[in-house]
This record gives sequence, structure tokens and C-alpha cells, in this order.
Amino acid sequence: MQPGVRERANGGVDKSCWTFGKSPFSSFNQLLTNTSIFTWPLSFSFFSSKPKSSKKKSKKSLTILHTLLSEAHAQHTSAQEHTISIYTSSSSPSDPSWKYVCSRPKRPLTSIVLDPGIKSLLLSDAKDFLQSKPWYQRRGIPFRRGYLLYGAPGSGKTSVIHSLAGELGLDVYIVSLSRVGMDDNTLSELISELPERCIALMEDIDAAFNQVINRDLPSPSSDPSSSTPGGPGQGTPGGPGGPPGSSPPPPSTSTSRISLSGLLNALDGVAAQEGRLLFATTNKYAALDPALCRPGRMDIHIEFKLASRYQAEELYRCFYGPDGVDEEDEPVEDKGEKEKKEGDDSGYTSSSSLSPEKEKLNSPTSTSTGPSPWHLARPPTLTLPQISSLAKQFASHVPERTFSMAALQGYLMAYKTRPFEAVTEFSAWADKERQKQGEEKDKEKREREREDKERREREEKERKEKEEREKKEKEEKEKTTTTTTTA
Repeated sequence: MQPGVRERANGGVDKSCWTFGKSPFSSFNQLLTNTSIFTWPLSFSFFSSKPKSSKKKSKKSLTILHTLLSEAHAQHTSAQEHTISIYTSSSSPSDPSWKYVCSRPKRPLTSIVLDPGIKSLLLSDAKDFLQSKPWYQRRGIPFRRGYLLYGAPGSGKTSVIHSLAGELGLDVYIVSLSRVGMDDNTLSELISELPERCIALMEDIDAAFNQVINRDLPSPSSDPSSSTPGGPGQGTPGGPGGPPGSSPPPPSTSTSRISLSGLLNALDGVAAQEGRLLFATTNKYAALDPALCRPGRMDIHIEFKLASRYQAEELYRCFYGPDGVDEEDEPVEDKGEKEKKEGDDSGYTSSSSLSPEKEKLNSPTSTSTGPSPWHLARPPTLTLPQISSLAKQFASHVPERTFSMAALQGYLMAYKTRPFEAVTEFSAWADKERQKQGEEKDKEKREREREDKERREREEKERKEKEEREKKEKEEKEKTTTTTTTA
């Protein structure tokens, strides 16, 4: 809104009313957060261009609008306390900028199941950094912090970043390095426009280039079985290298025009923004160049492995444990009497026979009219000791470092109202998954062997063609020399 300006008959300007014109605010959020700048005239009219004759009516209109804006501002502020904003980068060369995408509810850090020490390391280090700006300034150290999360897909790298953003009260800015049109200049401008307190996220940083991001690794034509020496351990500041037994992946294709030097300059160059937390994720740690992994760019390296039995047990507790109940013997269903529970969309039936006790505990507590008797079922009434016992049984069936946390979560989603069957039927599911993994590995192996065979055949063909060409050139040269000598 802006003061309404109306020409008087004598050429003067009448500023006694307000009209809706071009707003100086770029968004409704800015309007709500800047209510204090308004100076309301006494003769205020909301819908009319004519000033009110009665001061009493004008003051009443002012009070109503001020109350409306105050309430809207309060609701907006309250909503922001429980969400984080997500922004993504625009790679347009003419106008590189950040665009608001959506707001996501804050995810409790307790809902992320990782190996002991990882969450506390990340949270404590990030909090210490955000409170240490004077310390960095006094010592002339750039006020930046970088975290490199690497490891198996589906192990919780992105999830823990989302949760940390909520714990720290920071918005997330996603830098899409592989986006079409992204180049060094665009990336540098985007990084320089980051706010001081935020999380900059670069997912799958290894996929942003047309070649392996490591100047020391062999070229794609080299032996694919070569490996890189082991890297840092889990939860410790790391350096170049990779996990033991890792091997460089084949080069990936990308439409990005980002170079390694451009990325390095954007991360810690002269124009790089300070005060931000940079999180980078990758599934191919060995593909990264040591210059990208060094301290100052990526200060903390943390490996995310496949699920351990400890993680499997905690995940089971998280699925079937009571919500916010501290009493040891208080049943799960106590809170379900107050609010509708999740777990009413499993849609799975069981083909296995249960013992009378299990059948009683797994029976739905409410009637269902859907095609599956479990569709609207609630979890059975369990005490914390029962859940603890079942969690240990479930973890005992899980092979160490074989399945990802995402795979285990997907399995439990099918049994979220049937905790007993989740335990008894896991072994059969695990056997099928291992068989599937073996088939996929065999398929990948055959594919690699086929590619290697085609590459060798192509190289042999090129070698023969080159020898034949050189032979013909030599014969033609000798023929020309003989002709010249004879002449």
C-alpha cells in the first residue's frame, strides 16, 4: 500500500486518503514483518478515495486494520517457528537468483536413527560454529564451515541435514550443480548471494561434472578394478581418499558447465559468502578431488554406512513405540484415545498363521469395511518392555551392514500395525532381498564384462586400422621415393 495521491482543483496534492497502488514490498511476508513502518493518517479510508468526515469512524477503521495486520503478523511468525523454508537456485545466466520453493515442517532429530555419536557431532559442531563469529574475525579466518557426508544410498544423509536445519533454525538453499545452464559465473553469483545464516546443500556433488572429480584417479580407459587408499573414519575430520576397497566409478554425463576450479573458487574464493553451513553429499567418495575435500572447504567428513543392528533396533522402537509416554508400563493405545493414530493405510494382509496370543495382539481394535482387514487397524496395545523385547528380536535377524536404513524403513512401513509379523516375516524378506542384490550384482558384473570386451575389441580394431594405415602410407612413400630415383 502507498498513500493515495489525488490532484485538487487548485493544483495542490491531497494526501488525506490511502489507496491500493504499487506496493514497495516484494512479498506478503515482507508486508507482515514490516507493519511498524506504517503511519496512518487520521482521515483514513480503506475502500473510498474520499476522506471521512468523522474522526471517530476513521480511528475505528484504523484500529480494525491495525488489529488485522497484527494478528496476521503473529500467525505468520508462529507458523515460521515450526517450519523451515526451502530455496532452489535458478541457473539462468541472465538472472541467477534464489527462488522460494516450499516450507517443510521441522523434523525432530530424535526421528533420525544413526550410529551413536554422529548426530551429536554434527549438532554440537554446527552450534559452536554459529556462535564463533568474533573468534574467527579476531584470527582472520574465513567464517565458513563445510561438511561432507558420504556413503551408501538411503543411509540418511539428506534426512539428517533436514533435521539439523530445524534444530538450528536455518533455511535450506539447494545448489543444483548439474542443472542445465549452470556454469562457473552463475555458481559464483549464487553462492555470493546466500544469506549469512543458512544451510547450503549440494547433493550428489560427484555428479556435477563430465568426468571423475579427481585429478589423481586413472582415466576411464584404465583398469576399473584399481582402488583408492582408504579415507577417514566415521565422524572424524577427513582428507582425500576414500573408504577401503572403494573404486573409481565410471564417468558420468552432465549438461553442467561447471569446472572443478570454478567450484573451488565459489566455495572459498574472495566473493564466497561467509556465515553459511555448507553440506555436500556423495555416494562416490573416491571420485572427489583432494582439493575439494581439504579442510577449509570440507572440514568434517562423515561416512554413512549400511544399517547396523543397533540402528535396526532403534528404528523398530521408533515405529512401534508410544508417542510421548514416559511411564514404563503405559500402553501404546493410551494416546490413541486422544488423537487419531497414523498407521491406518498399511493395506497388507498376512498369509502366515499366528499363535492365539499374537493373533489377539495383532487383531484390529476397530472395524474395517475396506478390502483389507488391516487397512484401518490400529497397532496392538504394547508396553515398553514388550516393544523392547520385540526390537531386540528384530535386530537379531538383521544382518550387519547389509541393508540400508531406507530399505528397512520400507519393510516396516508394510507392517506398521503388525509388530509381531514384522519380526517373524523379516527373515523371508531378507532372503529375497539378498537374492535380488546378488542378481543385481551379477547383472552389473556381466554389464562391466560386456563393456570391457567391447572396449578391448574397439581398441584392437583401432590398432589394426592404424597399423594398416601406417603400412599403406609407408608403401606409398617408398613407391614415391623409387619413382623419383628412377626419374
